[in-house]
Amino acid sequence: MCGFAGFSAVVPLYALRLGLAGSDYVFLTYASLILTVRLFGARLPDRLGPERTAASFLAVSTLGLLVLAAWRSVPGLFAGEAVFDRTGPCLPGAHDHRRA
Repeated sequence: MCGFAGFSAVVPLYALRLGLAGSDYVFLTYASLILTVRLFGARLPDRLGPERTAASFLAVSTLGLLVLAAWRSVPGLFAGEAVFDRTGPCLPGAHDHRRA
């Protein structure tokens, strides 16, 4: 969640710095991808198990933030956001319900 908090705090300023009029299209893309991942990846945590799901989400989230940091352009912003979007916020049921 810290990655998303940083992402949502920095993206509006970063989009302005890159020359965009605002970050509205970035967050629109983010929301659209979240809905898509939730629809098509809802059973992924059940198949992978909680440990593998958490590890893969952490790796993909880190990769997305690295793309944002390394590719400093508008396409890099959208590419990093698209990779980052494939992680934990997309699948809230990715924890093990059996260990209550």
